[in-house]
Amino acid sequence: MMTWEGSTERSGYPGPCLLVFLDNTTRRIDLPADGEFRIGAASGCQLRLDDCPCPVALSLRLSNGMARVDTCAAGLVRINDEPLAGPRPLLVGDTLTIGKASLIFQGSEHSRPRRTASGIDELLHRLAVETLRSSRNGRPLALLALDLQVPISDPTPVVDAINAEIRVVDQVSWDGQAELLLLLPDTGLDARRPASRILAALQPLAPSARVGLAICPTDATTADALVSGARRAAQAADPGQVAALSLHVHSIQAGPLGIVAADPTMLRLLALVRRLAPTQLPVLIVGETGVGKEVMAQALHYWSDRHARPLVTINCAAITESLFESELFGHVRGAFTGASDNKAGLLESAEGGTAFLDEIGECPMGSQVKLLRAIETRRIARVGSVTERSVDIRVVAATNRDLDGAVERKAFRQDLFFRLNTAVVHVPPLRQRPLDIPVLARTFLERACQATDRPAMSFSSESLRRLLQHSWPGNVRELRNVVEFCVATADGPVVEAVHLPEQVVKSTAPWLAARQRPDAVTGYSGAGSASPFLPFSDRPFPSLRDELRELERTRMLQALESTGGVRNKAAALLGMPLRTFVTRLKEYGIAPAPPHQSGRS
Repeated sequence: MMTWEGSTERSGYPGPCLLVFLDNTTRRIDLPADGEFRIGAASGCQLRLDDCPCPVALSLRLSNGMARVDTCAAGLVRINDEPLAGPRPLLVGDTLTIGKASLIFQGSEHSRPRRTASGIDELLHRLAVETLRSSRNGRPLALLALDLQVPISDPTPVVDAINAEIRVVDQVSWDGQAELLLLLPDTGLDARRPASRILAALQPLAPSARVGLAICPTDATTADALVSGARRAAQAADPGQVAALSLHVHSIQAGPLGIVAADPTMLRLLALVRRLAPTQLPVLIVGETGVGKEVMAQALHYWSDRHARPLVTINCAAITESLFESELFGHVRGAFTGASDNKAGLLESAEGGTAFLDEIGECPMGSQVKLLRAIETRRIARVGSVTERSVDIRVVAATNRDLDGAVERKAFRQDLFFRLNTAVVHVPPLRQRPLDIPVLARTFLERACQATDRPAMSFSSESLRRLLQHSWPGNVRELRNVVEFCVATADGPVVEAVHLPEQVVKSTAPWLAARQRPDAVTGYSGAGSASPFLPFSDRPFPSLRDELRELERTRMLQALESTGGVRNKAAALLGMPLRTFVTRLKEYGIAPAPPHQSGRS
């Protein structure tokens, strides 16, 4: 907690000031143009920090709006992540760290250098570092996407107007056309205030401008996802308005089915499904276990002209091979022992509607010929009968298996594969659509509370951060089960991190999980691997070198995951020599990840 005396925040004050970041709060403390300003725990300090172990940790001497460190407590204060040893002048942008507090010095208005917009690549690089810091330290981070809606050739007037409304630590970039991205560290949903001021300042220059806002970690925890989310929110905003991603979730209705999504990948997929729905084409839905393949099949049915007729789900993996044809096509009396009556098959029961063949890769080889004929001719013959009958059905199939590989192994008929492969819908795993994680988690939380007659609940910022960091091998199904577990076991209205299942807390995404503390004597972690830098949690303000190394480690782990642990392919993805890649693996104490094992959905 902090308190201050003899110095207030004055609107329009042109003199020097400190931006103080502490406990997820930001405060501007105006400094006198001349005189002394003390910071510490003593009652005589103008800025009091309750957790400061020293009566006066730092004393500043100000003259004509310029500041200089006069005295400081030895070993207690750091400047720009280096120990502050003695008196020195303060430059605009210098960051002082005292315990948990970070203080950024801003000079007088007339002494500020004119800032220009950086390139998008430069901002993305800093954003990647800042998201790692945000996830480690639990401090929020805001990204604004400013859509001018009209391309500009010279961004100078726009950037000047923006700079008048933001802090020194904030960063502006321009894409060369009609979009600017604004990075606001240590800022959450309150970023809507500066965003509104920016829109007001830009009214004469860009009256149709609009802003989208995405927050780390509540909306996303990676640079790419934040940019995508901020842009998606901007598209949802009206001219002159600010739209927060968390407040603009797409709720899509497909008959009785309610689908929620925020990630652009999923929104594009749903648009494809809507275009395919009115056709009569067979559709093959492909994806890992638990990604929501059945939801896509239901959407295809309810958005089609067949929505008033049955949707029959047939789990090919749940039917024994000996009964498969009888269940699928039906049988006549006396066709086999126990066939005492005529029986219609599941395909017949879908007359006029849709037959959803889940786990089509498990269909027995002997039945695949008859299934192919049923799809092509829309005629079937019951087991034991030589008479065919017409069926009006649309076939949708789903699998988490590699059917291409099954065809090569002669485990699946090529002609049936080509027939089903006419239109393919690839449902991405949840880890590849991170903007959907908080949206789905909140939706499942609301539904679980309603199902159990519990009052409405919410996630704490820390529990939501843990959910965003988990790799979700079980995808959407796993997320739903985790949320339902939390509703059943949490004893209050807020789901805290402690309420999450142990496997979620322990198996957060490896590039964001807490690092092991190195042994004090050997410098090695408990696993015996070298640990060349301390975990972020051990530093009040991690060095840029450490953050860049952590970013490199992150990218290496992501490359290993995407290539199934194949080192030469992962190195090629990063454009890194294999020898360097292997050396870094040893330095960072990481091993190639095992290939993903797909199960049944």
